[in-house]
Amino acid sequence: MLRKASIPAGTIALSGVLVSSFASPAFADSPADQGTEQLTRWVAMGDSFQSGVGAGEYDEESGDCQRSPLSHVRLLNSDGTIPGELDFVACSGARIDDLYAGRHGEAPQLDALDGDGANVSHVSVGIGGNDLDFADNLRDCIVYGWPWASCESRFDENVDAAFQELLDQDANGLNSFQRLYTDIRTATGEGDTQLLAVTYPKFFPVDGGSDWTSIPTQSRCQGIRVSDQLWINNWVNRLNTAVSESAESVGAVPLDLYQASDGHELCNSDGNDPYLNGIQLNSDAFHPTEFGYARNAEAISAQLASVTPQPVPLRAAPVAALPEPPTAAVDHTQDGAQVTFDGSGSVPGDGDIVSYLWEFDDGQLVEGAEVEHTYEPGTYYVTLTVIDSFEEMGFSEPVKVVVE
Repeated sequence: MLRKASIPAGTIALSGVLVSSFASPAFADSPADQGTEQLTRWVAMGDSFQSGVGAGEYDEESGDCQRSPLSHVRLLNSDGTIPGELDFVACSGARIDDLYAGRHGEAPQLDALDGDGANVSHVSVGIGGNDLDFADNLRDCIVYGWPWASCESRFDENVDAAFQELLDQDANGLNSFQRLYTDIRTATGEGDTQLLAVTYPKFFPVDGGSDWTSIPTQSRCQGIRVSDQLWINNWVNRLNTAVSESAESVGAVPLDLYQASDGHELCNSDGNDPYLNGIQLNSDAFHPTEFGYARNAEAISAQLASVTPQPVPLRAAPVAALPEPPTAAVDHTQDGAQVTFDGSGSVPGDGDIVSYLWEFDDGQLVEGAEVEHTYEPGTYYVTLTVIDSFEEMGFSEPVKVVVE
């Protein structure tokens, strides 16, 4: 179930756009029930979150694409959830364009549908994260983190520009995801192929991981403040919304993995088995662990079991606009070591502000529109995250506080 049911205003206007002339349902009765030939092949496309980066034991023949037998793709195939011949072509670092052009010396992933597309029972595709340069932004956010500047203030403009580019319409009125899904449907013909669009997991707990301070000797989660963790989660969720709504608009089925990491995120408070690898000096960093891919397989299996047949529309359904997020604003007054912070000047977006989360930069987090805090001597950088009724977030610039 989507946590947000929309995409930023003004980016998509699909009403009346022709997407597919297929009249067959996306999830029809089994071919055996219809007296037709059994479909026997699953083509698994996408990026590193599909190929299994982070789980290890990569197939030697997959080279830099790093396909792992421990990925959820292989797990779902071996346990019979999606049976038949597996054509596993997902590749580390892939962007949407790479599905058409190829990557790491391999043929385009869409070529796996050439000539025998009508015999494909399933196509799964998980893509989009690299189109936002999310790995590079996450790395720079952590490795080059500055206590006086948030990741949101440094990288949000670039991520948003890449996001808008993904949602730009082509001459047929389709965004990048819709165009890809439509091309896959064209290649598989008018059969009963089930087209599955896989989303991404959240990285950190919903209220952030271990308390962060700008003092290196104190506890920090992956080297970044809680508000930056929430900014990362927020962009993962926005991307997932674009994937899910674009898929549904053309009759594909979204498989939501955002909550597959629940209770096992980076720096989860209970110390549970990690869903994700943390900072590492290789490509495994910030990718699911072997445990994480097993969780993905469980989540996908459960969702497939509850899927009901949906007709493939002749025209794309209109896609709603993402609610306007709130804007965080901080006012503060200081009396020696005691500081009063006021976030009531924050501006709501389309939803009501329901939470004010203050990060005091000394290891403490507090909620409230107006709060007081007493500091030990030192220099601190305080941030406010506001969350509204649509779960959209707004982030303040770090506010410098000096206590003599």
